[in-house]
Amino acid sequence: MTTKVSFQASLSMSRALFTQELQGIYITGISIALSVPVSDLSIGKITEKNVELRRRAIDTSIDVETIAEVASESAKSVVSAVTSENINRQLASSGMEAREISAPVLLTELEKNIEFPTNTCGPGTYSSFDKTTCVTCPLGTFSAEIGATSFSTCTLCPLSTHSYVIGATSSNTCTPCETGKFTARAGSIWIGQCITILSKNTC
Repeated sequence: MTTKVSFQASLSMSRALFTQELQGIYITGISIALSVPVSDLSIGKITEKNVELRRRAIDTSIDVETIAEVASESAKSVVSAVTSENINRQLASSGMEAREISAPVLLTELEKNIEFPTNTCGPGTYSSFDKTTCVTCPLGTFSAEIGATSFSTCTLCPLSTHSYVIGATSSNTCTPCETGKFTARAGSIWIGQCITILSKNTC
């Protein structure tokens, strides 16, 4: 039996610059970091985003969905290897760096004897492209939808909130930052991403 381990890596580049060649180099680095054969790795959805920095500067980056299909008994060791430090150690020689790595998500088989229609996933999850597994919404997101079929149903927690809950089913899990602190983007996963924005003294 195999298990799919999925995570997202945030890379500082545009979608256009992440060429097939760079994707190959990226997968090779991930293979070494996770001790998983290249043939067992694949890249899923690539999402480009623009983050507004201070002084109106814009930074472009991409979230790369990375999937490892491994023997179920090896899933635990693969999950423990999904860290920014471990992955960046292998990507450094190629000039790439993952500024952020999401918590890994395990794709499990659907229950065989369920009361609702076959291949229908519950809140906090969505079905995989082949409709055979339910994928858990990652940290920093939530979904109340039943029978979701796309990652897009996992809604990002609003700006200036954070959530360290996997498979959250309500926006109530999005915890507001302390008064006077804000996040740079939606979908933040921990309180350390709440920062104080210093206003410029105009006097």
